[in-house]
Amino acid sequence: MSISQGTGATATALQDGNNNYGYISQYGSYYGTETNVANTATIASIGDYNNATITQGGYYNSSESGGSVASIDQLGDNNVGSIYQYAANTTAEITQQGDMNTAYVQQNVGGAVVEIAMMGNSNYANIMQN
Repeated sequence: MSISQGTGATATALQDGNNNYGYISQYGSYYGTETNVANTATIASIGDYNNATITQGGYYNSSESGGSVASIDQLGDNNVGSIYQYAANTTAEITQQGDMNTAYVQQNVGGAVVEIAMMGNSNYANIMQN
């Protein structure tokens, strides 16, 4: 499942079962200078071996901002949740319940907030903020 949207968008994806892949991409204009273009993206997965990825922000040479929020909730084992945000004042939230799950967040502009909650055994989280 894949969803691609522009600015000011809201997307929600629900996955039930094993070995699912969900991807939400929310980008603004190429070389844009838009402000207050908040996007909201949510992926919820129930099952094992699921992969959820959310990408938000402006394109290369864009100075867009606006407080986008990305949220991934996963219940099961061996799941991967990844959030990439390339605009200012963003929030990334990942919640995982189960064993051997991986959470990854990369935020490349200031004013970013990350919340990761993991319940279970042998889980791994990686946060990179520039």
